[in-house]
Amino acid sequence: MELVELEFNQVSVLALFLSMDKLSVSHNVKGGDMVNCTISELQPLRAEAEDIPLDIVYEDDNVLVVNKPAHMVVHPAPGNATGTLVNGILHHCSLPTLASSNQEAFSDAEDISDDEEFSSSISGASIRPGIVHRLDKGTSGLLVVAKDEHSHAHLSEQFKLHTIERVYISLTSGVPSQSSGRIEVPISRDPNNRIRMAAIPGSNKHGQARHAASRYKVIEILAGGGSALVEWRLETGRTHQ
Repeated sequence: MELVELEFNQVSVLALFLSMDKLSVSHNVKGGDMVNCTISELQPLRAEAEDIPLDIVYEDDNVLVVNKPAHMVVHPAPGNATGTLVNGILHHCSLPTLASSNQEAFSDAEDISDDEEFSSSISGASIRPGIVHRLDKGTSGLLVVAKDEHSHAHLSEQFKLHTIERVYISLTSGVPSQSSGRIEVPISRDPNNRIRMAAIPGSNKHGQARHAASRYKVIEILAGGGSALVEWRLETGRTHQ
């Protein structure tokens, strides 16, 4: 007996039909069984203006700097069509509803990192207008948004050339053995949770992971040595790094 998992272009098969009987996705199939599945057509993503309170720390005619809270997604993607930072920005800047192509919808589900070219036209049909970098859903922090094409081009180039330095603060469980150092571990898909990335040593030997490196410094030891406040400076910008 073999457990078979079907997947087509990141679209999960919700129902399997075996010998005309409806079965659950966890059903064990055997050799010779005929499996039919129905896959719904992928619908283009839409980004509509939503009156979402934004913590704006700086704004002028060219750029907008927003303090993104934890658990807010930066832009619409499969599974997160509303309530994103982009929805709030569209309302704040009085921009119209935007729609993406199916190709862009698929690309948003991939591992796009800050140190790759992450450009989306301000005026084009994109669901991430002005976004030149992004933060993970669970990460809070400052995010720069371009308000015109000129600013967008310059910001995109700065991220591409690594002339912008990103600093993160984390609260750790336990205290690092050294007060400062550098961590270089490849990041790949978590084999137990496909929508999450994980540090998997040695995985890049098989071309399954991407190089990731970070430098850290312990700022303060807390809770009698049970925790620490740690500063991180990223050399790369991988998803979930």
